[in-house]
Amino acid sequence: MLTVSNWYIQMNKKGLGINSDASGRAIGSVLLQERDGVRFSIVSTASRVLNQTQQRYTTCEKELRAIVYALQRSRIYMCGR
Repeated sequence: MLTVSNWYIQMNKKGLGINSDASGRAIGSVLLQERDGVRFSIVSTASRVLNQTQQRYTTCEKELRAIVYALQRSRIYMCGR
């Protein structure tokens, strides 16, 4: 599933995935685990406000920043220590 403002990235065979999104002022993400092939459970959420410089990024740069932030915050769940 991939749309302009919402990304779902299947990370590994554990059924973990990340939804991330960016707005004009903030970025956020949700780490999900697939259950029963249909339903998802929320494992973790993360969000933060962009600083003034980051708020001037293009939409694409904000979306990519959201993905990087999501991967950084979810690494422990996906890779372990």
